[in-house]
Amino acid sequence: MTRFARLLAVTILLACVSNANGQLRIVTYNTANGDQDEQDPRPGMGAILQAIGAETVNGIAKPIDVLALQEQFSSATTTQAIVEVLDALYAAGTYARATLDGNTLGAGRPGLIYNTQTVTLLDQTALGNVNGSAQARATLRYKLRPVGYDAGADFYIYSDHYKASTNSSDRARRRIEANSVRADADALGPGASIIFAGDYNIRGSFEEPVPGSYESSNYSILLAAGGDGQAVDP
Repeated sequence: MTRFARLLAVTILLACVSNANGQLRIVTYNTANGDQDEQDPRPGMGAILQAIGAETVNGIAKPIDVLALQEQFSSATTTQAIVEVLDALYAAGTYARATLDGNTLGAGRPGLIYNTQTVTLLDQTALGNVNGSAQARATLRYKLRPVGYDAGADFYIYSDHYKASTNSSDRARRRIEANSVRADADALGPGASIIFAGDYNIRGSFEEPVPGSYESSNYSILLAAGGDGQAVDP
């Protein structure tokens, strides 16, 4: 896929969302800053992030509360640079970043930025096997809590960037990663509020290795029945 298309190829799925009252603006964004020479925010990044905060959805417009990212070179470089863009829009110290960098075979780690006035980052975990036949980069799982709420409002976000090609190897590696995420989500137990976010790099809910022959996709694995981590697509 082209760089432009990869910026748009993002997905959010939900599992066991709680009934806590309140609103959070949660965004997932592949910024395509995963290489050594692409660590600076892309031109116009400030305008994009400001426009997201100004958009009215269900009668509500508010700055981003949680920004799940893909294709970050590292949290201290690319992700920190985006924190600085957001702080320039809203006020110094408004935003902070997660600090964990997962293993990767090349460019494109996941990352996370959050609004310190509205959410608290409680935990960050890297998971999955990273190698030439499994995941290209670790999945990052984050646990957050809305400010002013107790543990009953805690929620998890998985930020993923699955392999991109249509070849059989990349399709298989997408399934491996999804199975890893799904097993981890199921292990969180009943009642966990979960958001699965990221760049899924699929062309449909099921993937087609040859005409008329369909196999499970990463998307369909997350939505499969059974287990406490079963996702739904809103």
